[in-house]
Amino acid sequence: TNINKTSYRLFITAYNTVPSWDNNVNHTEDLQIDVQVIRINEHLPEFNTTNSMVNIIINETTSSGTTIGNFSIVDKDIDTKLTLGILSGNIRNAFKFILLSNNSDNPNRTQYEATGSLEVIAPLDYTSQSIYTLTLFAFDTKNTVTLIVTIILTAQNTKAPCFKLMPGFTSFEYQVNEETAYTVLDGSIIKAIDPDNLTATLHYKIYDTNHQLNLNNLVLNKTDDYVTISIKAPGLSHDYPFGSSIYNFAIEASDENGTGISSYVPVRINVIKANNKAPILKNFPWIIDEGINPRIPIEFIDYDEPGNRTLYEVKTINSPNFEFLPPTLSSNKTFTLIYNGTLNCTTTKYLHVTINASIANGTFAITTIPIMVRGKPNNTYPIYNGDKIIKILYVNGYQNSLRNIKLGSIYVSDSNDCVR
Repeated sequence: TNINKTSYRLFITAYNTVPSWDNNVNHTEDLQIDVQVIRINEHLPEFNTTNSMVNIIINETTSSGTTIGNFSIVDKDIDTKLTLGILSGNIRNAFKFILLSNNSDNPNRTQYEATGSLEVIAPLDYTSQSIYTLTLFAFDTKNTVTLIVTIILTAQNTKAPCFKLMPGFTSFEYQVNEETAYTVLDGSIIKAIDPDNLTATLHYKIYDTNHQLNLNNLVLNKTDDYVTISIKAPGLSHDYPFGSSIYNFAIEASDENGTGISSYVPVRINVIKANNKAPILKNFPWIIDEGINPRIPIEFIDYDEPGNRTLYEVKTINSPNFEFLPPTLSSNKTFTLIYNGTLNCTTTKYLHVTINASIANGTFAITTIPIMVRGKPNNTYPIYNGDKIIKILYVNGYQNSLRNIKLGSIYVSDSNDCVR
């Protein structure tokens, strides 16, 4: 009886010449023989591809566990058992080739068929390895067949540019004179490289979160693959209220012509001050009481030299009836402004005085200020001191630079002025 394609069962009967009617004697005996047919592994497995070499292109960001190719393998020895793997070229064990499925459970198969899966099992990096040449193999316990698979990585924008700094430094630092233009600042050039593409062209720009006005005078000069900084006139200011002795900002470098990934490096510019500013008035608003020969204190400050103990020279210009009395001590910067005459807030609500203030080196500033006339406490129309909050939207020449600085006083004219 044929049990299956590889097994046979035979029965053999033996008998003697004793007459068959002699029931006391066993005349026959049966023998069962099972025959197992063992196939010979005589066929090579085959990769079911039209070419002996296969190219696969993938992104360098392909994640671990991703299948990048399935390969069909056939063997005419229907009972074969395959072992799959990578024979060579698997640098840093980045890939694996394993058996995905086969038809061994199909009793009607006429040949062995299997599918092998090529998978990524480690991080890939275009910079360190852009091409892998793998030798895949299939082994059927006796015969081995191979297939060459070339895996080509395509570079992806995964890394931000890196700035090249001197050892031990974390920023670029420069030193300049106040209010001085520079074609190029002395110091290190500013250069970054893109790890994704060492020859890539980067886009540089100034990055400033403080919105410092004077940074508008900074210019980045692009040369080949680096930039330098120049300062156009009038340079950087050192003094209050809009200047600073130190300017901190950053340089941004972006790949893909400014649309890709960015990185930043701190930049510090130290400004050496020049004593080129005149004293300015400080204690506004200015309100003078009505009466005979009234007076008002006027305070000055030199932001170039806040600790200057030399007496300023202060005088009025084209302002009849006004004169200044100097302080008794040179360290005191408060002068007394006197009106020689009589003031009455019902007839004179406000007036102006022009002041020339200078320092020892001759630097001076001419300023015209408004002075309001205040009635006496028992006056029917006194002036009430009060603060008003005014939101500054724009100041000519100082856009993007307001830092809670008092810019001066605002006078509102009204028909009933003394009350306001």
